Amino acid sequence: MNSRILTLTLAGLLIGAASAQAAPVPDVLGTWDGTHEDMDPANSNYGLVNPMLFIVQSQSGSTISGEWDWLSGDAAGCARTPCTTTWSGSISAGGQLTLTGEFGYDYLGGLVGNTITGTFAAPPGASNPGYGTWTATQAPEIDSRSAASALTLLLGGLFVLTGGRKAIKAT
Repeated sequence: MNSRILTLTLAGLLIGAASAQAAPVPDVLGTWDGTHEDMDPANSNYGLVNPMLFIVQSQSGSTISGEWDWLSGDAAGCARTPCTTTWSGSISAGGQLTLTGEFGYDYLGGLVGNTITGTFAAPPGASNPGYGTWTATQAPEIDSRSAASALTLLLGGLFVLTGGRKAIKAT
C-alpha cells in the first residue's frame, strides 16, 4: 500500500514538473508604445523621458527579436533616420525579458498584463554611456472570433430594435 502511494506521488510530481516546463511563453509580437529615461548623470540625456516604440518583429518559442524606434530622433542627437536600433533576446514563461541591443546595451524587463517595465545599461566602456528605465504598453487587440461575436451581437441587437411587429388593423 505504501509503495503504491509513493508511486502515485512520484508520478504526480513528474507530471507537475513536465507541466511546469511546458508552460506557454507569452506572445509579445507587435508594437509596444513606451518611454525610456536615462538615469546616468554622465549622459547628456540624463533625466529626459523620451518616447519610443518597442517593436517585437519575430518570436519563435522563447526567442524574440525586433527593434527600438527612438521617437525623439534627431531632437535627441540620433544620427540615424529613422532612428532605430535592433535587439535580440528571450522571454521566459513567467514573462521575464532579457535583451541585448545593437550596441551591446542590456535590457531587462518583466511583462505584467499588457505592460513591460524594465531597466537598461550600456556595456562597460561604451562611447555613449547610460543606464535607466523603460516602460512599454501594448493595446489589446481583438481577435477574429471576438470580432465576429461582437458583430453578430450588434446586428442581432439592431434587428431586434428595428424589427418590431406592425399592428394589424381590424376591418
